[in-house]
Amino acid sequence: MSGKYDADILHLGCGEDYHQDAWNVDAVPDVNPDEVYNLEELPWPWPDNEFAVIRAYHLFEHLSDIEAALREAHRILTPGGRLKVKVPIGIDAIADPDHEWGGGNPWTWRTPLFYTGERHWDTDVGMDVRHRDVRLWSHSPSRLTQAADRFMIDAKMFRHGPGEWCFGLPNTSGEFTVVFRNGE
Repeated sequence: MSGKYDADILHLGCGEDYHQDAWNVDAVPDVNPDEVYNLEELPWPWPDNEFAVIRAYHLFEHLSDIEAALREAHRILTPGGRLKVKVPIGIDAIADPDHEWGGGNPWTWRTPLFYTGERHWDTDVGMDVRHRDVRLWSHSPSRLTQAADRFMIDAKMFRHGPGEWCFGLPNTSGEFTVVFRNGE
């Protein structure tokens, strides 16, 4: 357990989702985080190798510099530590005017790989991708079409598993989860 923070887990952008097992951080003081901090201010205030896990749920779509945030996560994670990121996809990803997406587009299945140096021209932030998953839901107007959409989504997920196909479905939203591992 980290000394100053009473937790090995850093929960960034906690909002009203306070985690008892983590050091909760948000820019909004009204949500009563353990620490109020604007993550756009770099470098982040935590020491190198401080946390074993960072949770960033529905945070990265609000940041203006995703690469810088990933580099900061790499710096403050212990070697082998994990960064768990969740971002919206589909309609919910593009509908919210607060979403910055680092000045770019919403993430797709391949986006996290572009930060791992997989190809020689990609950025390498010092982490690799260990896990990716997608949850999807329908925005169809009627219960009948929502049920049909759910059946189609479940059938495709069963047959193909999560992947790039999840990001272009009409009338859907979802949540993309990525787990990065900090390089040794």
